[in-house]
Amino acid sequence: MSKIPVGILGATGTVGQRFIQLLENHPWFEVAWIAASERSFGKCYQEAAKWKMKTPIPKRIASMVLSAAEAGKENPKVIFAALDSDIAVAQKIRRLHGHQLQLLHHGAGHRACPAAKGLRH
Repeated sequence: MSKIPVGILGATGTVGQRFIQLLENHPWFEVAWIAASERSFGKCYQEAAKWKMKTPIPKRIASMVLSAAEAGKENPKVIFAALDSDIAVAQKIRRLHGHQLQLLHHGAGHRACPAAKGLRH
């Protein structure tokens, strides 16, 4: 069975880096698209990210070029968002990428909701 392609918005930040680390050897998902702010898109991930994890940057990810956080035909249908917790940000992402998108948002505002209690480490 082939893996499901996923994307990471905010890939150069600490939470985005953790997503990359956790998804590196995931049995179901494969990082196929990474996006960052205007100051980073178009650059090679290794060049743009100030890696803070204890493990090295995965080689496949290190050589990927960062995309702009815009809608595109190549964008995956599942995106992990490592962005500000503002609900408006999540709504903007859905508008940009369409309603078919499954957005997994890790903003601080969402971590405090009662439904997320069982998900904390």
